[in-house]
Amino acid sequence: MADIKAEWDHRGWGSPFSVNTRTSLYNFDIDVPALKSEHKTFLNQTVIPMLKTNPDMRLALTGSASRSGERVHNNELSGNRAKALLDHLSANGVGGQVVTSIGIGQPPNAGPKESDGDRSVSLFGSFPVDLTDIEIYTDDWSRELAWDDIVGLGGTDNKWIQQLNIQATVWGGSYGFMPNQFPLEANGTRAGRPIPQKTWTLTKGPAPADPANLWTTYRKSDSATAMGFTSQNRNPGTASITRSNINVDLNLDRANWADRGRALQGQGGAKAYDRPDPMRLLDAGGVEVLSLISPLTTKWQPRTQPKWLLSSPADVFLYAGDGNAAGCLSWKSACWVQPDRVIAKWRSNSGMKALILAAPYILQMNIANGFAMGGPGAKWAPLLKSKAGPVTTILGYRDAAPSLFDVEEEIADKMGKRIAAGLKDDEWAQAWLTVNGDHPGKDTWNAVAMDSKGYWWIEPWSVPSRMADGVKILTKKNFVIVGPAPIV
Repeated sequence: MADIKAEWDHRGWGSPFSVNTRTSLYNFDIDVPALKSEHKTFLNQTVIPMLKTNPDMRLALTGSASRSGERVHNNELSGNRAKALLDHLSANGVGGQVVTSIGIGQPPNAGPKESDGDRSVSLFGSFPVDLTDIEIYTDDWSRELAWDDIVGLGGTDNKWIQQLNIQATVWGGSYGFMPNQFPLEANGTRAGRPIPQKTWTLTKGPAPADPANLWTTYRKSDSATAMGFTSQNRNPGTASITRSNINVDLNLDRANWADRGRALQGQGGAKAYDRPDPMRLLDAGGVEVLSLISPLTTKWQPRTQPKWLLSSPADVFLYAGDGNAAGCLSWKSACWVQPDRVIAKWRSNSGMKALILAAPYILQMNIANGFAMGGPGAKWAPLLKSKAGPVTTILGYRDAAPSLFDVEEEIADKMGKRIAAGLKDDEWAQAWLTVNGDHPGKDTWNAVAMDSKGYWWIEPWSVPSRMADGVKILTKKNFVIVGPAPIV
C-alpha cells in the first residue's frame, strides 16, 4: 500500500545533506477519497513519528484518480484524497509541515490500463539529516572498536579485524525514507599526516527494529590500502615500550623517522595521549593512529576526531624494562612476555630492522667450541631473518643491564645518533657494542648482539683466552668485540 523512493540533495563539500523522497499511498477504493486502514497504519508508524521528531521536514501532497470517469469528478476526487491525508496529519499535530495539497486527476504516468497506483496520494518530502557518528567495527560488525583494538592485528577479545569496517550513522529520516547508499565525505590523519579528502559510497545497513527510529546506518568494508588509507609518512619508524618512570628514548629526528607508537609498561593504553596498550603494541610491532571525520558541521558531531589504531610494524623496536634468566620480558619480577609470543605475532612483519631489548639476562647464550647455543638468547634468535624471522639484528644484554635511570638513557641517545647517521645491516652489532663499550657506566660490557653472522659480545682486552678459541676479535680501545659465533 506504500512505495518509497529517496535520493540525496547535497550542495557541495562540507555543506549539509538533505533527502528528497516520494512516497505513494496507493490502492484507494474506487471513487472513495477516504484513507484505508493500512494507509493510516503506515502514516501512524512511520510518517507521523518522523514529522514529529524532525520538525524541519516538509511535505507536498498530490492526489490522483484512475483514468476512467469524468475529468472534473476525478480532479475533485484526487484533491479530496490529498485532503483526507492532510486532515489525518493535522489531527495528529503535524499538518503544519505540509506546504501544499492538491489533486491532479489522472496521474501523468498512467498506463493504458487502470492500476492500483493510479488511485493514490504522493507525498513529496524534503528533510535535513545529520551525520551523527563515524565508527569502525570488527569484521563481523558485532561491536565498535575500542582503543586497544588494532586494525590488522585483531581485537582485545580475539575478534577478527583485518578490514576497515566503516559505519556512518545518519539521523533525520525513517529507514524506509533513506536512500540505499550514502556518499560519505571524510578526511583526517594517519600517523599525524593529513589524509587526502575522500568520498566513499556506503551501503545501507540493517533496518532498526522500531520503524519510527530516525537513525540509519551505512557501511563499507575493505582493506586500508584499497580505501586509500595509505601512510603519508614514507620514513622509517620506531616504536618503544619503557617503564612508566624512565625516559629511555632513541631520540630520532621525527622529521626523518616516523612514530610507530610509544607505550608505558605498567600502564594501559590512553586514547587521550595516542598511547597504545604496551602488550598490544608489542604484538603489533608498531602502530599508527588513524583519525577520520566528515567536514560536515552538525549538531551531533563530536568535538574531537574519532581515532583508531592500525598495525604498522616499526623498523626499530625498543624495549627498555626488566627481564629474567628464563628469557622473559618481566614486570615486577613476574614474566610479562615470553619470546614465543613475540615470534608468533611478528612472523609476518617482514619490514622490520632491529629489536633492541634493553633488559638484563634476555640475550644470554652459552659459547662452546666457537658456537653460540642454549640460554635465553636462543629463544629470541628465531626472530632473526637468518632464522626465518622478521628482524636483521637483535641487540641487548647477556647478564645484568646498565641502570635504566641514567646509563641506558645516555646509551639510547648515542645509539639513536648512530642509527640516524645510517647503518648497514652488518653495522648494527658493531655500533651497539661500541656505544656500550665506550660508556663508563656499570654493566655496559654485558652488551651483546645477534645478526645474520652470529652472536657478538664484549670482553676486556686483557683476556688472552679469546685469542685461541677461533672466534674473531675486533680491537677497540681497552675492550674487544668478540664474534661472530654462529648461532646453533
